[in-house]
Amino acid sequence: MKTKQVLLTAILLVVSAAYSQQPDGPKPMPERVRVSSGVMDGLLVHRVEPVYPAEAQKNQISGNVVLWAIVGNDGDVINLKTISGHPLLAEAATEAVKQWKYRPYTISGEPIEVETQVLVKFGQPLDIARPTRIRVSSGVAEGMLIRRVQPEYPLSARANHLQGDVILGATISKHGNIQNLRVISGAPVFAEASMDAVKQWKYRPYLLAGEPVEVETQILIKFHM
Repeated sequence: MKTKQVLLTAILLVVSAAYSQQPDGPKPMPERVRVSSGVMDGLLVHRVEPVYPAEAQKNQISGNVVLWAIVGNDGDVINLKTISGHPLLAEAATEAVKQWKYRPYTISGEPIEVETQVLVKFGQPLDIARPTRIRVSSGVAEGMLIRRVQPEYPLSARANHLQGDVILGATISKHGNIQNLRVISGAPVFAEASMDAVKQWKYRPYLLAGEPVEVETQILIKFHM
């Protein structure tokens, strides 16, 4: 009888040990995870730059704004709070970042909500008036030329086998048209023909910080047989 009890106890111990060694079931997926700003930068697919507030520019306010953000499992920004930064800049940063779009962050192939931080930088605004006219080299202006009219070789110059170069000074308007054309150097017989042709030229507008400006340049016209 005693031997049977010992045997039964041993069997129970073996079964208990085997059961305790069974692997745990799959862990539940977390509802949200914290991800570094660097990782989220790599997932960003659509970024809207903040508009620098006029009042902040006027008062020379600059600096960084740090936002706490929740990005949904579809990649949309669904919650934003300011951690640090000037209130004027923080409002502009929030308006921009809430329009950002990310690729969904996934765990085991499943998209999941993310908690992260977003840094938005506002550099010192320049208190410098944008020039309305600048000087560019003839080579730069040449690259902007979209319509060229060749000058006619003056008959008197051709008959007398005359050759030479003409240098013109020109203002190119914001719309790419020739204005204020004048002769800097060259024989009069060639200068007139050069002026008649060049005043019909057309350029692409020259852009400075995205805005068209007038351009001062020189134009070389060659008359060679």
